[in-house]
Amino acid sequence: MKNCGAKRILTIDLHAEQEQGFVDGPWDNLYSSYVLIPKIKEYVDNSVVVASPDAGGVPRVNFYAKMLRTTDIAVVPKIRNPQEGNVATSLGVLGNVKDRNVLLVDDIIDSAGTLVKAAVKLKTAGARSIIVAAPHALFSGKALENIANSPIEKILTTNSIEQKEKVLENPLVEVVSIAPLITSAICRVQSARSLDQLIIDTNGKNH
Repeated sequence: MKNCGAKRILTIDLHAEQEQGFVDGPWDNLYSSYVLIPKIKEYVDNSVVVASPDAGGVPRVNFYAKMLRTTDIAVVPKIRNPQEGNVATSLGVLGNVKDRNVLLVDDIIDSAGTLVKAAVKLKTAGARSIIVAAPHALFSGKALENIANSPIEKILTTNSIEQKEKVLENPLVEVVSIAPLITSAICRVQSARSLDQLIIDTNGKNH
């Protein structure tokens, strides 16, 4: 993109932030939590348990817990069999979710296999209700069908990926627009104002 004349890059919730180190020039990674957290607060209060479907998502969970003013978190660690490709096995639940409402947070939904397995583990551990928040949603293959047959009651995602009509019409899915976030970022860049208020990473620190 830089070779084509791009002078600055804006992205949303990079899966691996190390990618920014491979580009010589301004690269601002925005976080969808700016628009997702207000929507999440319509569904949960500060008694919620924030959970991650894997150990790698703990920093993200800690950030969401801080923003939702709760100290209760849970993790559903998993292992992957390299011979089975993208198939993960959940090991159990670390943390107390019994009789609690749970917010399951991830960065991307692909086949939803990991999320569904984590949700089943959380429900088995006694969770009262489970909703999911993830900025990027592909809903590959039978993802929507798998979610419908799981304990997950709601998926909150964004339009970082253009969603098909079947997703937009699905009562289990609510798509939050990132347009206000991107618009605000572009306006700030054009007027030489700071992006600090928009760039809050999953560790709760401003860039």
